[in-house]
Amino acid sequence: MTHWRNFFYSSDGNSEEGNYLLKIKQLLKTREKVNIDLAFQLLRSIEQPAYITLHRLLKATDLNKTMGLYFEQEAFRFLPFRGNSLSLSGCGVQAFPPDLSPIAYLHHLYLSFNPIDVLPDSITDLPLLQTLDLTHTGLTTLPTSLPQLQQLKSLFLRGTQIQDISWLVNMPQLQYLSLTRTQSFLLTPDVIRQCPQLKSVYVYDAYSDIPEVVARLPCVKPYQNFFIYDEEGDQCFLKFDIYKQAFAIQIGYWGNRVISAMEWAIFERWLGMYALNPLPETCIKVWYYYQDNIGGWQILMRLLEAVEKNSQIKILWACDDANVDGWEMMEVLMDDYAISIEPADF
Repeated sequence: MTHWRNFFYSSDGNSEEGNYLLKIKQLLKTREKVNIDLAFQLLRSIEQPAYITLHRLLKATDLNKTMGLYFEQEAFRFLPFRGNSLSLSGCGVQAFPPDLSPIAYLHHLYLSFNPIDVLPDSITDLPLLQTLDLTHTGLTTLPTSLPQLQQLKSLFLRGTQIQDISWLVNMPQLQYLSLTRTQSFLLTPDVIRQCPQLKSVYVYDAYSDIPEVVARLPCVKPYQNFFIYDEEGDQCFLKFDIYKQAFAIQIGYWGNRVISAMEWAIFERWLGMYALNPLPETCIKVWYYYQDNIGGWQILMRLLEAVEKNSQIKILWACDDANVDGWEMMEVLMDDYAISIEPADF
């Protein structure tokens, strides 16, 4: 790490602190992704916490990256806690902060889709942790201290590079677990028997290839992509993407297309499986055009009804600025459901 004092004075004795910050500000103000990424990397290379001088500019430039940076710099008071939960999915988190004890009260931590390559032993500073989502991070190993998290019930590892599951037998309290394809092939009935609390092991795209004796175990669950597509209009009205772990729903612009009885039946069967074993955080992006066709709205209502009690729901609401009805419908959802809704680009 480069020490801040190295930038404080130039060779002629003049302060360089302002010049260094000025360069970072100039990079941020270009609004160009490559420059923004460079600015955040520069801020990681110095000891001075970013929030001291750049808080407003950072938030206005890229809120998600700012939250990730603040997590690394232990600026916990700025983070978007919801009770005992913290979601920093896709926030560019590269490393854990040295000291996690200030947030020892945390029960649920969601860090999916971040370039984290080390889970430190200090994770045990969160003794009350019940959910840890590390989906699609850069992890290759887990710390030997992980079994010390005796309250941990849900651990999500899909999309990591972790090759070993020997630690599993030391965590008998686990109830929900997602694995990579490689890890799935290491599952055996004997391994699962040593985890008597396991309710669901999600094996995703490996489900069809694992031994039948494992696939038949009640706790082993598959997920699969789901979509309702209109070939004539070349549109996808509803989609669940395994890789992104997110739903996308279009409301309006269905034309003459209606959902057939068969499609509804398939959707209900898929949703029933998902509702029994939902992701810890259900993300739904809604493109709202108009309410003339109620197909998309029906799907959204059915989805919320099925999962609102068992999963945190986050909706990204994309609507034209001039679409008054669309924004009113967003307000209706916010009033009727205890969910997080954020405006998104249309």
